[in-house]
Amino acid sequence: MEAYSPDPNIDHTDITELANRVARIFGYDGLAVEVRPGQGWATQRSENSIKLIVDPVMLSNPPEADATGKPLATDRPAASEAESVYGICHELGHIEDYLHPSASYDKLSKQTPADQFFWNILDDSVINTRLRNVPMLNGLTNAVYENTLFPEDDLTTEPKHAQFMHGLLLRSVTPQRQITLSPDVTEALEGLESVRLGKLSRRTYDLYDTLSDYDTDLPTRRALATKHILPIYRDFLEEDKQKQQGDSGNSGQQGQSSADGNAGGPGDPSDPSVGGGDGSSFDGIYEAYADATRCSGHDHGDNDGTESSDQQSKDAGKDDAHKAIEAAAQEMRDKDKSAASDDKSTAGEADDLGRDQANNQNAGTIAAELNIAVHDAAVYAALLNKLRPQIKEVSEIFQKLAVPSIEYTSPRYRKNSSAFGSKLSPRDLFRVIVASQSEEDPIIWRPVETISKKEGYTFNGLDVTLVVDVSGSMRGSKAENAAACNVLLTEGLEAARRAITIRNPRAPKPDVRLGAIIFGSSHRVTLPLGHQPEPKAKGQTFSTIRAAVSSSTLVAGALKETVTQAAKNPLRTQLVFLITDGAFGDTASATQVLRQAASNYYLFQYILQAPGVSAITPNVRHFDDAGQLPANLKGQLKKIADRL
Repeated sequence: MEAYSPDPNIDHTDITELANRVARIFGYDGLAVEVRPGQGWATQRSENSIKLIVDPVMLSNPPEADATGKPLATDRPAASEAESVYGICHELGHIEDYLHPSASYDKLSKQTPADQFFWNILDDSVINTRLRNVPMLNGLTNAVYENTLFPEDDLTTEPKHAQFMHGLLLRSVTPQRQITLSPDVTEALEGLESVRLGKLSRRTYDLYDTLSDYDTDLPTRRALATKHILPIYRDFLEEDKQKQQGDSGNSGQQGQSSADGNAGGPGDPSDPSVGGGDGSSFDGIYEAYADATRCSGHDHGDNDGTESSDQQSKDAGKDDAHKAIEAAAQEMRDKDKSAASDDKSTAGEADDLGRDQANNQNAGTIAAELNIAVHDAAVYAALLNKLRPQIKEVSEIFQKLAVPSIEYTSPRYRKNSSAFGSKLSPRDLFRVIVASQSEEDPIIWRPVETISKKEGYTFNGLDVTLVVDVSGSMRGSKAENAAACNVLLTEGLEAARRAITIRNPRAPKPDVRLGAIIFGSSHRVTLPLGHQPEPKAKGQTFSTIRAAVSSSTLVAGALKETVTQAAKNPLRTQLVFLITDGAFGDTASATQVLRQAASNYYLFQYILQAPGVSAITPNVRHFDDAGQLPANLKGQLKKIADRL
């Protein structure tokens, strides 16, 4: 796709505001949006940030060719606002995938053109199938796929691997449409409607429905596609390569050059013999789809080579700032290495990785959001990657702790004087006879009952408080893993709230409140108890725990805060995780405080690398390896949640 030179006299405010407005409707308030005229609509993702790229000229200038490379009419009208909304919602579908706690980060730009073609079409088929659940977008889908992307029904002139993917897309998004494909391609696509659960199982499932189901996240989609669809695609691709090489061998030197995949130049994208970047010569087909959909890969990094000169200048202007950040980070690295423990736990390794990434733009974003130093933000970003599977598990635990209510849909008729169970009443029979004589539709079916009620649970809310020792002896691996526990809980709760919002914005959120208290020479509430921890408080807690500079270890005041909180909220379960590495200077006072705790109060003490230290509660675990702390805390949280 040729680069577009933006006209400085054109105001793109409207399309940008439209993108932000639609994003807010879908629950993505504050989404990063950047205008890049002529670059194509895209979802740009790095390891810890997502940006919606807005191309204000793309939808107003329809493509010159369809998704197979065949020319379209030149007098096509500009896109309406509704079609622009369709494009925005499509990209938000990619964002929904990437925001899932379990989503993996992998750049499609590192893959071959054939693989990019496969994954782009697979993701598009799922996202646009889901968009049909929105009435306005449902009506637009047929227009987009029949008038713009695939106006012709016969696809047999394409190579079989392209037929297979285009057929997969059309069967998913426009299932009522009749398209013509090669018989073996049709057979392969039909086989995806009844995929076996296992080799020995007789049960099957419809892969099309499974992939487009809202509960099928991005990693699951990739796994299913890799197992069931990708092998078929590669078999067809190999067959097409063999056929092409045979044809090229019979057409002289020019054909041989094409078969070698070095024909050179992009040429005509409608010609299947163009290109050859992956060892084949089908790049023209892949480019045709990218041009028609105006995307070169939905999952590419910040430096994908498509920025305008203005954007490149902006990026170059950031170099000095990045160098300054790196210099500060290097100074902190040298300082920390002299004081850090030799114990290389999971969190310790995350620290090393985080410091090496201190010049990453994501660290700056996190630093600004949490109001913390860049080197702390880099460690935070690294922990998000390291703890991603555990954060997902914590999210799933918290999702189950929403207000317990359920909605039933009854398959029976409403019971009234004109209905007898599942049989027609005399009155209904009379209506059928009269309607048949007047050639009218006999509307006899009655509305289905929908009943919403509360389940008989006794759950009245959960408060989780992290109480952490920040004395100097904690510095190093112990403090790092205590800080990792803070990330695990706060990000797990945020992920749970986000997941529920995506499924149903009106659904009740987890009735879970998180808080954090640090103690040493004195105690301080760094994260006030709340359903949605405030970002700066999260950052302050994280940085303070990592610093661990206190000279004493006095815990009674911190425990009194939690005991008092439990007394104020007698119906809520109070769960306290106490993390320390030694004896307390006020054990007698702390024990006296705990005697006053109510029955809704549960204290768990984790003692790090101090096997001879006695606990102040029967619920205690000693750890020789501080790296085991986050996983054990998660397991204990699950046990408590399962009993609520």
